[in-house]
Amino acid sequence: MTWSQRVLDGLGRDPDAPAIISVSGGVAETWTRSDLFDISFGAIELLDSLDVARGEYVPTLMTTRPTSVAMLLAGALSGRPLAPLGPRMTERELLACLERLDGGLLLAEPEWAEKATRLAAMTGLRVAVGDRLTPRGRQHDQPVDPDGVAFMMHT
Repeated sequence: MTWSQRVLDGLGRDPDAPAIISVSGGVAETWTRSDLFDISFGAIELLDSLDVARGEYVPTLMTTRPTSVAMLLAGALSGRPLAPLGPRMTERELLACLERLDGGLLLAEPEWAEKATRLAAMTGLRVAVGDRLTPRGRQHDQPVDPDGVAFMMHT
């Protein structure tokens, strides 16, 4: 069973159970398993709207927040693995990663749009800002490739 299949299986059990608890600025936010599932499908629709092809890596300037988890899951489920990059890295460090990735899009959280635009100008990538993900309740209609890449980590 792949990572994606395990996550889907887990989200399908007890949909009202907490999946993510995030604390930011002293405020706790809880996403249920159902929330994460629905928002992940909203993220798949975002990738669809950006014309990202199956099998294409999507470098992403993202921090650790609930929407990042939804985006990672969306990339894995839809065959468009995200390559999350720490936006606090230097432009030189980010360029070294971007130059080794296929794909034509650099996705960024709103706070990092300016940095993403500069990087895109240096690499020829398109830039998209993923600001809000709309929850979409739907069935996952494409099989998860058991040999597919879920996401690419840079260490």
